Amino acid sequence: MNISCLQENLSAALSIVRSGIGKESGLPILSTILFRAEGKLLYLNTTNLEIAVQCSVRGKVEEEGSVALPAKTFLDFISLLPKEKIELKTGSDSLVTLTCGSYRTKIHGLAPDEFPLIQTPENGVVIRCAQSVFKKALSSAGHAAASQETRPELHGVYFSWGASQKKAVCVGTDAYRLSEKIFTIKGPEDTNISCIIPLRTVQELSRSILSDDEQECEVAITETQVCVRTETVECISKVVQGAFPDYQSIIPQNFHTRAIVHCDELGRAVKATSLFSRGGLNDVVCRLEPTDGTHGLVTLSSANAAIGENTVSLDAEITGGENSITINYRYLLDGLSHVESDTVSLSVVDTQSPCVIRPVGKDDFTYLIMPIRE
Repeated sequence: MNISCLQENLSAALSIVRSGIGKESGLPILSTILFRAEGKLLYLNTTNLEIAVQCSVRGKVEEEGSVALPAKTFLDFISLLPKEKIELKTGSDSLVTLTCGSYRTKIHGLAPDEFPLIQTPENGVVIRCAQSVFKKALSSAGHAAASQETRPELHGVYFSWGASQKKAVCVGTDAYRLSEKIFTIKGPEDTNISCIIPLRTVQELSRSILSDDEQECEVAITETQVCVRTETVECISKVVQGAFPDYQSIIPQNFHTRAIVHCDELGRAVKATSLFSRGGLNDVVCRLEPTDGTHGLVTLSSANAAIGENTVSLDAEITGGENSITINYRYLLDGLSHVESDTVSLSVVDTQSPCVIRPVGKDDFTYLIMPIRE
């Protein structure tokens, strides 16, 4: 292999594929990055056998070939090089000579045929949408997914495409809160598909693989894999085996009280009130108090015997009777951070039923928080 490329381009590609590097797996080859020069491109591959990432970099290929290099050493070293042209050459013994400016370096690699390449899924259902749209949907649902693997089906994001509705949905839940994001994409008109994308895959897609622009990405789904492709990156992941809970049945359809309040003001009030919540509970009492016609107050309060107490009231539009609910302020702030409107609705049944949050004027996001029962 003999190839040259810019340090900035190589560094950017490394920041993407590092998400697939295997850590403490017991297999040294999984702690490497496979470099493959072919045509006019340098391909970088990593895998931990659960997720595989490939990124391409444009360069000048003098001689095609491949080699697996130790990931940590190479990542740390490339980040310290000047922003100049890098030349990579391999010898017959997988020894790589690297040249960049005044740097002359030799790195011992491993034979490329030891590297496990994950096959791209075939005959899957393919959908397409803007990267920013898919990234936002994954992020909106992923923050509510269970962080522990105790229940594997909750340690991921449920993705579903409905052909008749021509819409997709991403859902995440940890059994204490639930986040649902609906979005429009391009997909087959005669096939429905659903899967559970592992949380780590969701996090890596949101963090480093998908961009915030309108460039299109392709998502291919089979019974065992999901593959996300952009112009330069391909990410292949196993899907979580298991059935996602029937989440729609736990979302209340009728409410005793509904309040509409300014989202930023509510977020600020929650943060102030949270300073006086009880450690471990993170509890904030939310009271919905109608006063005149459709007007009323949303009052937040908390008390901590060791610190003090706080109460704040916000003007709101309220329909229904007086109500209250005690909820985890961290969950409430998480939900508000994904609301894309100036005002938000809080819908409450009673102290024992979940509170439902939705953006006013939009029907693409639903956030549910279970109450704290005392």
